[in-house]
Amino acid sequence: MRVNVYAEELREITDEYGDRVTLIREPVVQGFKHAAVQILLGNRVIHSNNADGKDDDTPGIKFWYSSEYERNLLVNILKKALEELDRPEAKSELA
Repeated sequence: MRVNVYAEELREITDEYGDRVTLIREPVVQGFKHAAVQILLGNRVIHSNNADGKDDDTPGIKFWYSSEYERNLLVNILKKALEELDRPEAKSELA
């Protein structure tokens, strides 16, 4: 599976509804505790048809993990992505 996120979907990391990058903690499912880093993209899509008045259908990506090993894999992948973005050729004019 490949996910493409185009520049038009990028937003500031905080908006009127709060942070757009968050840690998600889930209860035990199938014998595992799950957690995720969620990154919301594009415009917020908030509905008011549930008990607390907010149903957030904003597009996004969740990177799930269920162990310290998997969390470390994710940390290393995201660190490497940041290193690539800091390379001079990533900073050069694209237009």
